[in-house]
Amino acid sequence: MKVQISKKKAETARNEAAIERVCVDLAKSTFHVVGLDADRKTVFQRKFNRKGFLEWLGTLEKKVASSAESVGKQ
Repeated sequence: MKVQISKKKAETARNEAAIERVCVDLAKSTFHVVGLDADRKTVFQRKFNRKGFLEWLGTLEKKVASSAESVGKQ
């Protein structure tokens, strides 16, 4: 029996495999994440909570460079 996955899930998996760099905007309780490919084109965008972000990061197939930005009160 052949298992079929939706086109959206297949596209998401393909995009996640292309991620070379992860950029994270740290908010108080959420992380806004953008994944960039080798040409620095956006291939992934999503909002995570702390736990969800760590779980997702662990599912990536290869090591990626990451950068983060956090803006606090002054």
